[in-house]
Amino acid sequence: MDLMPYLSVKKITFMKNLTVRLLRQPLMHFFLIAAALFAYNHYSEQQKFNEENVIVITEDKLEQIHLKYVKLWRKQPTPQELQALVRDYALDEAYAREARKVGFDTNDAVIKRRLKQKLRFMINDVSVMEQPSDESLYEFYQAHIDNYKKADIYSFEFIALDSTNGAINISPDLITSSDSSGNYSEQPNPIAVSNWDSYDVDKRFGSKFLEQLATQPLDQWSSPIKATSQYFQVKVTSKTENDYFSFDNAKARVLDDWRIQRNQENLDTYESKLLNDYQVVMSNSDANS
Repeated sequence: MDLMPYLSVKKITFMKNLTVRLLRQPLMHFFLIAAALFAYNHYSEQQKFNEENVIVITEDKLEQIHLKYVKLWRKQPTPQELQALVRDYALDEAYAREARKVGFDTNDAVIKRRLKQKLRFMINDVSVMEQPSDESLYEFYQAHIDNYKKADIYSFEFIALDSTNGAINISPDLITSSDSSGNYSEQPNPIAVSNWDSYDVDKRFGSKFLEQLATQPLDQWSSPIKATSQYFQVKVTSKTENDYFSFDNAKARVLDDWRIQRNQENLDTYESKLLNDYQVVMSNSDANS
């Protein structure tokens, strides 16, 4: 009598019963769940690894690389040059990813400033796209009219004074006579300047010197003025005070100034809202350090 079929059936039945009993055990449930999670995590990590190690260069990115080269060198790149540019871009991307893996992008002040700068550029782009009405520009022009004054014209004489350690040393032959108000009547070898506008004066001598010219009576020597790193005396021989630029003549500059102010307003609004979205907490360890 052949017992093999009978034994095979008994073996199968035993295995089924054993499997059922094992599946009913809580510990087996834990092992099965752990195995499933391990398999899923392994698959996910593999997928993530594959994605992180692929640098995709789209047609738009390639066109951007191409245009940047043309703008810089004013010529079309050769195939070899374009290939080198693509390689440089891929290297930059690879370096960035490797740096992020080891945490070099965390708490990096340079990266933070650059990201802040890029966001500010975006806000500035919004301001540039805004187009104010002529009425708004004219109101801005009137509110800041002093910024659109034509330069005054000066002719004057000046002499440089010797100073040592901040003290003014004036030799007896430098000033031959003066009255009680300090107006000096004679100066040896003064240098004459004719028809300089206020911008030229400010650029050469500084704002304090220009302020003195604006208030100095004609044909009288001033008291010593410290301008730049030296002391001077000055005598204004002629002064022409000019009027303001008309709105039409100043319109382009007014628009630029309006956009600068508008950009600052947009930036202030954004930063106020931004800080309201975050809770700033001063920890004791930081405060005491």
